[in-house]
Amino acid sequence: MNLDKPNKGYVVIDDFLDEFYIDYVRNNIEHGSIQWWYNRNISKGHEVTPWLHGFSYGILDKKRGQYMEDKQSYLIPIFLKIQYLFGFTGEDFLRARFDMTVRSPVGTKHTPHIDMLDPHYAGILYMNDSDGDTVIFKETKEQLDGNYEPIYSLSPKKNRLLLFDGSYYHTGHSPSNHNNRILLNFNYRKHVSIEPPEPSTPIDLDNSVDTGGWGSYS
Repeated sequence: MNLDKPNKGYVVIDDFLDEFYIDYVRNNIEHGSIQWWYNRNISKGHEVTPWLHGFSYGILDKKRGQYMEDKQSYLIPIFLKIQYLFGFTGEDFLRARFDMTVRSPVGTKHTPHIDMLDPHYAGILYMNDSDGDTVIFKETKEQLDGNYEPIYSLSPKKNRLLLFDGSYYHTGHSPSNHNNRILLNFNYRKHVSIEPPEPSTPIDLDNSVDTGGWGSYS
């Protein structure tokens, strides 16, 4: 079991952080002093299409020489927990940002994309209950005709973590029933085989959410 196999390349963990801590983080990003940047296309900035806009707030991007600032240090426990559970190191930590999309027409799907060309794992931590599923596709190469085959879809839920092989194209939808959809997007270098953490309670695989053969964790 690892993240290298199509249809078995993702893990979902609900209630990833302590409730008080994710509430603290959410309060900071919704009511604090962070500066959101507007993107005409939240997935691919150079493609301008109606309703595909959104906002982002950069935390770390090693390729661009951006590193975490002191005022962002309250986020460190999130990444330490990810690294501890999945065997990453600080050197593997490549990129992180908050993304926010806002209420849009029903079915607004963003541009399928990968986060970077280098081998990596992609992760999402949903910050609020919302709608607008994340979709992972079968393809690992850009489809010029825009046709991608979905292999997995996951709904946003506050404090839900999704980790998957970043070589697979993926995308998200803007919310249509909520004012916004906020998530933490992060990437780690792909050089280890990821095993899901042991659940704290036994899993009923017959009744668990489909997480690519790994069961669900809560």
